[in-house]
Amino acid sequence: MVEKNLKLLLDVAERARIKLLKEGLGANEILGYNVKGDTTRAFDKTTEDYIMGEIRKIYKNITFLAEEAGVVEEGDDLYVIIDPVDGSTNISRGIGLGAIAIAVAPSPYFEEVEIAIVKDIISGKTYYALRGGGAYLDGVKVSPSRIMELSEAVVGIDLDFPNKSDLDRVIPLLREAKKIRKIGSNSLELSYVSSGGYEAFLDLRSVLSPENFAPAKLIIEEAGGIISDDKGNSIEGKIDLTKKQNLVAAGNNILHQKILRLI
Repeated sequence: MVEKNLKLLLDVAERARIKLLKEGLGANEILGYNVKGDTTRAFDKTTEDYIMGEIRKIYKNITFLAEEAGVVEEGDDLYVIIDPVDGSTNISRGIGLGAIAIAVAPSPYFEEVEIAIVKDIISGKTYYALRGGGAYLDGVKVSPSRIMELSEAVVGIDLDFPNKSDLDRVIPLLREAKKIRKIGSNSLELSYVSSGGYEAFLDLRSVLSPENFAPAKLIIEEAGGIISDDKGNSIEGKIDLTKKQNLVAAGNNILHQKILRLI
């Protein structure tokens, strides 16, 4: 049943991607602000509405935990976490880096997430995972990098700190890492850790909420990588869209521990 659900949701994500590319990329007007206070553009809302509508055709009694709409309670048989366009600023400016991210759970807890999808909007490449079934990129099983030294590591860091003085926290890591990347779509960058594209990814801004990382979290874990908060604690418990999170993800525990010691 879970495998069938994955196929259905992969199809929904692909159709949402095609619809966005055909109809939504020019719809940049700002409609207002979402429940977190972030800007909602027309393409954010139309993509989210489309995904929710298509999922309603498949399942009943759902609660949606969505970036733009917030918590939409229609039942408690299934919980669907949606970030319709992760990388909205990129997409609005014609920069081809963004993702559609979806996760599904029978109850609203991180450890209960069963299905996760992160789909690159422009390329169509799709990372996905089933709990207990591994992680995949376009049908090919992935595993993270075994590189253990920061001097050999490509590390993604979100540097958009609201308080610029907080940048000081990552300066030791900037000095140690071989290469630094920042592309503006955390779901994609976290997913790169699952397949070895990045050795690690960090977001220490205290602004991420679960729809931004819950899908990629399962993908990293099923690939064999590590993801925690910035103190090294597992990210568990109830999924709460109002709770802000710091993240440290790495391909292996040794590199993960080295990063934690630096920050």
